[in-house]
Amino acid sequence: MEKFIVTSFGDIAEFFGVSRDTVRKEWARRGMPGRRGHYDLRDIFKWWCGQRGREAIVAGADGDPGLELLKRRREADVRCKLAEADKRELDNLVKRNQVLPKQEVLQLFSGMIIAAKKVLLQLPDRLNPRFPRAIRTDLTAEVRNEVNKVLVEMADWKPNEG
Repeated sequence: MEKFIVTSFGDIAEFFGVSRDTVRKEWARRGMPGRRGHYDLRDIFKWWCGQRGREAIVAGADGDPGLELLKRRREADVRCKLAEADKRELDNLVKRNQVLPKQEVLQLFSGMIIAAKKVLLQLPDRLNPRFPRAIRTDLTAEVRNEVNKVLVEMADWKPNEG
């Protein structure tokens, strides 16, 4: 059987969402199960339900009232702690300029595409300014057409998902 052991009144208070003083001054005096440094949250939950005159909402697989509720509460707490840690890590990465906000990335990328388009459209004039004007005009139209096709393809691009 899985045990949910904690070692302090503070741990109990955090789990049940009450103050440490409530656990120390009220619950311990009213006979909360456990001994100093060793408290089984499952036993405390059963005691708490009895103190409140409530029956456990969910029975565990082995028939212990509230076991499933305790497991779900613990899992939810773990998910919250992991999410908080992820957020702190992301905040630290932003502070160290190791990641950028999405809008800033989009602005930078858009600027790069505009600059690349401008350079590509100048290719006919850069290739050989000695070409006759008519050839450069045709070449310019053809390059513009191809650059625009490439930009349309890039706009429709989706990353590989495999």
